[in-house]
Amino acid sequence: METLYYTAAGIFLYFISDWVLTRLERARGARFAHRNVIFFVIILGLSMVSFQLIQTYFFPPPIEETVQAVSPVVEVPADVKPPGAQ
Repeated sequence: METLYYTAAGIFLYFISDWVLTRLERARGARFAHRNVIFFVIILGLSMVSFQLIQTYFFPPPIEETVQAVSPVVEVPADVKPPGAQ
């Protein structure tokens, strides 16, 4: 299911990036010399934001990982030995 979300987002971002680039060129009145580089920058920025949103809202981390991330680290004194150790 995760693959489907990212694939759909990628297709959507392709068309949105093309639309944004076309609007920028119309506002400028001429085509950009390095149109493919500008398209890449637009789609890269949009994809980083949208993929992070997909990961955050559709696939949150499991509860165990969240608890471990916020639980304090307990330090064991050096003179304490594990059970069975001599």
